[in-house]
Amino acid sequence: MFYEKLLNIELIYFKDCYKLDCKGHCCNSNKDEDCIIPMLKSEYEFLKDKSDLKADYNMDFLLNCGKKITIIFAKCNKKGLCKIRPLACKLYPFYAKTNLNADYLGFEFLSLYDMFYTSNFYHPCSLVKGNFLNLQKQFENNIVLILNEAVMIFIFMSLELLHKYLNIYFKNIYGLDFNLNNIKDKKRFFKENNFLKAWQVDEFKKEFNDLYLKLESKYKDDLKRYL
Repeated sequence: MFYEKLLNIELIYFKDCYKLDCKGHCCNSNKDEDCIIPMLKSEYEFLKDKSDLKADYNMDFLLNCGKKITIIFAKCNKKGLCKIRPLACKLYPFYAKTNLNADYLGFEFLSLYDMFYTSNFYHPCSLVKGNFLNLQKQFENNIVLILNEAVMIFIFMSLELLHKYLNIYFKNIYGLDFNLNNIKDKKRFFKENNFLKAWQVDEFKKEFNDLYLKLESKYKDDLKRYL
């Protein structure tokens, strides 16, 4: 099973990163609040008895074909002192751009909150600001270990769709020059702007449905076992 394999893979890892005094959207020993980690339901089911993760809430995407994709948002209170790291933690701050054939096409920032900076200067992660080339090198060297997995192709291509339509949504509201450079409370900003509406439009639903059907046809049970 892919999740078993993932336990022994590190994609991006910097020793004692959790001690950095930064505002990254990951675990951090200086943060008072617990970290909320998004993952597919299948990953949560695999990890829940192996870790202290607790499901906080979930989000369902009902595709036009009738398939339901469930995202679990799990709460973690380890603040970097964990033995088992979920996929999102291993990836942060990047995800891979890819296609149906699992070709590596570059990378983008993983968190939705990190999409709208005009430069790395504004990124909250200290490693992005001060160690970007090493981050990039680690990611690009290691992502090949998982990129050919059907579920990873689905995750990465789905993330690209989510980012695409969120970008369209905010720029339709605020214009092409929209950025989050000086917005401190991004969570509040997203909620106040009803950001979930970005993925309720027919165009997104059609593209997401088409993506699933193409991947299901190509990878069959190698994908369906995780969704």
